[in-house]
Amino acid sequence: MSPLKSLFRKKKSVAESPDPHRKSNIYVDVVLAQLIQNLERDKENLNHTLASQVGYFHLIIPKDLSHSLASDWIAIRHFVGFEDSVDIFDAEKMKAPIRKRASQFTQADIEELMTMLYALQAKLNAEHNH
Repeated sequence: MSPLKSLFRKKKSVAESPDPHRKSNIYVDVVLAQLIQNLERDKENLNHTLASQVGYFHLIIPKDLSHSLASDWIAIRHFVGFEDSVDIFDAEKMKAPIRKRASQFTQADIEELMTMLYALQAKLNAEHNH
């Protein structure tokens, strides 16, 4: 195959071709750590803080994670009310679903979210250290 043709061949998505040896992109560690740090800063007002951190849920996409961790991230995004269909160039539309869900969070929901984020971070660290 010519070098030019190889640039344009169709890539398979993670869901189409799960590779058990594929590791998560290293930048996911950095972005996830920053999200957790930002949320920890203001746990008392997490409902508001979460709405201001919406961009992180768009920065980390499931295909950047190993096949085994992608479902964990999808579950976290679903838990916070993330909607993949919203226009990422309209900040208010991006924030609205998560803001609505976060406004309904109980203390137990906040603790569950943080537990899910810490667990994913631990799995990412373990994955990159093996």
